[in-house]
Amino acid sequence: MRRPDRADPGAGRVLAIRAGADPGRVRITTVTDVPMTSMPGNCARVIVTAGGPLVVLG
Repeated sequence: MRRPDRADPGAGRVLAIRAGADPGRVRITTVTDVPMTSMPGNCARVIVTAGGPLVVLG
């Protein structure tokens, strides 16, 4: 299984679904860009938070 690109805000949604969240009700709650001043060029760490109710099986 391919790991989603962490720079993609949709990756937070994919990871939440893989962890058991209901795919129809997952929402991206925050996207934060943190500049990485110690790196050369225009680098940033992207932090995505996604959440939703868990799928109830059975």
